[in-house]
Amino acid sequence: MQALQCDIRTLPALYPGLSEYELAVSNPPFRKPKSGRINVEEERAIARHELRLSLPELVAAAYSLLKAKGRFCIIYHPCRLSELIETLKKKNLEPKRLRFVHSTRLSEAKMVLVEAVKGGRTGLKVEKPLFLYNEDGSYIEEMPEIYG
Repeated sequence: MQALQCDIRTLPALYPGLSEYELAVSNPPFRKPKSGRINVEEERAIARHELRLSLPELVAAAYSLLKAKGRFCIIYHPCRLSELIETLKKKNLEPKRLRFVHSTRLSEAKMVLVEAVKGGRTGLKVEKPLFLYNEDGSYIEEMPEIYG
């Protein structure tokens, strides 16, 4: 693992031809700049809204980091899933797995986990949903395994 402290948008220019990593992971801002209520705290606003980083910029940076067949894993908001898939495919990152995340069995999906492969063939697997909580508020059985 390597940590770089820089603006992710500058990665392709700072490290041309880098393309050596097997995995890139992101929990990016998922809301468009003028949608919803923007938090008054700057850090939270930047973390939730695309104020300083757009989806195409993020995907381009991930692409530049990955070697052939490298994987890009991202958590995103389901209402923008079609936009995410379109953006990934434009950058030759083929979506391979999706898993919707729900708070409970009765709630709608709050997030979606997506795994894409650089230069991958078409073919998408939709995994079983991930439910976080039982009706009594306790974690489902799978959560301790995930936190493991």
